[in-house]
Amino acid sequence: MSFFAGYLSQQFMLVGLTLPCWAVHFSTPYVTGTWGTLDTFATTMCLAGITLAHHADTSLHQFCTSGTKGLTGWSAILQTGLWKYSRHPNHFSEQMFWWGLGLYGVAAGQTWVLVGTIFNSVCLLEICRLVEERMLAKPARAAAYKAYMQRTRFWLPLPLGLPFVPSAHLSYIFWNIRRQVHMSASERSEEWLDGDTLGAAGAALSDEVVNSR
Repeated sequence: MSFFAGYLSQQFMLVGLTLPCWAVHFSTPYVTGTWGTLDTFATTMCLAGITLAHHADTSLHQFCTSGTKGLTGWSAILQTGLWKYSRHPNHFSEQMFWWGLGLYGVAAGQTWVLVGTIFNSVCLLEICRLVEERMLAKPARAAAYKAYMQRTRFWLPLPLGLPFVPSAHLSYIFWNIRRQVHMSASERSEEWLDGDTLGAAGAALSDEVVNSR
């Protein structure tokens, strides 16, 4: 039973996560060599996810191999680096990479390939919940972990005093994604070359940010 639940199920998940690669291989924009703004954004997300995951996992590995077994209280909880701001920066970074990869499929006009990315995110959120339940179930570190939960974000590695995402920036991101999906390959290519549309969008975004203050 564990073989089917723990191994084979992951193979189906990996197929779902790599569906954007199928979209890139067979879609017209990429076959014709077109590169758009959304592709640049997706590449940035992937590289940022890999970089953050490296730092988060390295910090976790060093902490777990530095003789932390048997410690209690604050000393039993990793609170440095990205872990100072997020309780699950390693999982957040991994999701940043997979969503960046998924955006390549969106840019190719195959939005449906995000089904694998969405399913993976749902599963990982449940894993994070189970990890926190296990931490709270240990009397030696339960009180300290509760305090840690109150002073750090669940997901995004940013200080609690900062806003999650400015509404103006969030609106621009989703507006640009929708526009890229409905644009033809030639339109994306022309926009990438002259940048007039992005300049106008950037000016509108700046006005919205100023007016929201």
